[in-house]
Amino acid sequence: MNDLTKYALNTTNALINTQDKSETAAKAESAIGSETAAKAENAIGSEIQEFGQSNYQTQYDTLPSGNDPALMEHIKGWNWGAFFFNWIWLIPINIGLAIVIFFANMFTCGLANLIFSIYLGIKGNELAWTNVHFRDVEEFKEIQKRWSIAGLVCVFLPMIGASIFVILCAAVFFSSLVSAIQGK
Repeated sequence: MNDLTKYALNTTNALINTQDKSETAAKAESAIGSETAAKAENAIGSEIQEFGQSNYQTQYDTLPSGNDPALMEHIKGWNWGAFFFNWIWLIPINIGLAIVIFFANMFTCGLANLIFSIYLGIKGNELAWTNVHFRDVEEFKEIQKRWSIAGLVCVFLPMIGASIFVILCAAVFFSSLVSAIQGK
């Protein structure tokens, strides 16, 4: 292995593991001499530095999902999809927490459902942004909007149906009552 290859390997490892370029250059110069280090640095160019910087950024400046944490401010707010569908909405985001909520709902007769629904309504966007990869904020908002619409439909449609049912039952009852009174 020649000096240029050794320098390239040392520089790559150092750039990945350290942030300080001058420290890396000093290590390389002491290992193979300043003249050879300068030649190798010119020959390699910025490719190794770009690799080291992008690797550093990927490891330390992103969330587990790969999303940019700086964009977290753009996604904050109430999440109706998480509120209405709590454990179902949570399955692709955090399966462990979804299972806990599911069983907690079974054993607490809905009290846990109310608590978790409020928590997920408040923190749902942050949980989703942290744990699921999205191309951009617009895609994130579009997906959460779909969850919200589905939640509203699934909550209010049965309420409307139940209201219509109660009205029809009341109409049948009162018409039977009127018929019974008139028939006597």
